[in-house]
Amino acid sequence: MAIDFAPTEEQALICQTVEDFAAAELRPHMREREAAGGIPAELRKSFRDIGLDLLSLPEGHGGLGADDRLRVL
Repeated sequence: MAIDFAPTEEQALICQTVEDFAAAELRPHMREREAAGGIPAELRKSFRDIGLDLLSLPEGHGGLGADDRLRVL
């Protein structure tokens, strides 16, 4: 039996959301943020606002319910 490693449509959408967030909010200012000692609070809030801080939290508790496959994509 073959194992299907392809992401589901929902997983692909979450991956795209993370990629879009990184491209828009992280990469353009990475050097300055590293020099300043980390990610500013407002950026962490933006991450939370789109729900990505709850990636591994079960859906029944308000999270995205990411499984092991999504965590490694």
